[in-house]
Amino acid sequence: MKRIVVSHKSFTVEIFFILLFFVSFLTLSQSAWGQTTLNLKATWTPPTTNADGTPLNDLASFNLYRTDTSTPTRINSSPIPTTSGTAASPYPFSVVVSGAGTLTFYVTAVDTSGNESTGSNTASFPYNVAPAPVLISLAPPSGTVGTLVTIKGHFFGASQGSSVVSFNGVPATAYTSWSNTTIKCAVPSGATTGPVVVTTSVGASNGKAFTVKPPAINAMAPPSGTVGTLVTIKGHYFGPSQDSSAVSFNGVPATAYTSWSNTTIKCAVPSGATTGPVVVTTSVGASSGKTFTVKPPAIIALAPPSGTVGTVVTIKGHYFGPSQGSSTVSFNGVPATAYTSWSNTTIKCSVPSGATTGPVVVTTSVGASSGKTFTVKP
Repeated sequence: MKRIVVSHKSFTVEIFFILLFFVSFLTLSQSAWGQTTLNLKATWTPPTTNADGTPLNDLASFNLYRTDTSTPTRINSSPIPTTSGTAASPYPFSVVVSGAGTLTFYVTAVDTSGNESTGSNTASFPYNVAPAPVLISLAPPSGTVGTLVTIKGHFFGASQGSSVVSFNGVPATAYTSWSNTTIKCAVPSGATTGPVVVTTSVGASNGKAFTVKPPAINAMAPPSGTVGTLVTIKGHYFGPSQDSSAVSFNGVPATAYTSWSNTTIKCAVPSGATTGPVVVTTSVGASSGKTFTVKPPAIIALAPPSGTVGTVVTIKGHYFGPSQGSSTVSFNGVPATAYTSWSNTTIKCSVPSGATTGPVVVTTSVGASSGKTFTVKP
């Protein structure tokens, strides 16, 4: 007989592939990461005539070839029966692929004598089986807002593009580097303890727990002072910068900060502060409190210890505050009105009109000092 040729109708694709499902898998071999098995079914239009138009009555089987390889590769290991490849009985087969590309196939017909036809027209099947990202480890596994975290895994993509890392649902905004296996980014503001997830155009990774720790105070120096005293607070998880974080002294927020880092804060005792706990509060939460004693003023000496109205008196002592603010000096109950200078240890002021012999008292927002006697001369 003459060699048979698979026929097809005009404008009709002879081979039609239907994607059933994807099965992504990882083997024990690192080199096999990213391979995917496509389970496909194929149908085609069987020939009904020989090349010369005579009826075909000795069709025995079909062969299915893959042609996007370097040389055509036969898919079927044994002849495909003539009852397969129909809409009612599609021919099932599997192809292992990775990444993205296009599969192409053709069918040949075989007669009862073993003659094989030339190939049919080809059918194409595009695929994109880039795997979803896989997260393996985080370093460190805990920290605070601003901590630089190194994320190790697979299939992150060669560059970030539109991909993101989220910390318990809060997207990171500061990235140091991005590669297919390693991402470095900072814990974003508002992040809380929960899963870190990498999301690419393919999908979302598994989650790895990251603990966002609340601030912790270890020590303060000095542990006591007055309004305006510069206090150094040592601890952990304060965050790399202040942003919306704050320090409070017995509930009164500090307003003057010299520096802020993840382990050290320097700030001044605010006006109105009283003895009680110092607390650092960040977006993650509040620290436990460390007691700071806000001391009332104390007078040690007056020079001179006596004089007339208008005499400039130097008052020596402690905890007067770095500046006067609303603080006052009184001479036997009469407030001074003329001040030459004011520091935490020294005040210079004039004896006010109406003053009489009696105690000199310094009063600040913390309280009043004990009195030192000043003799007002006529």
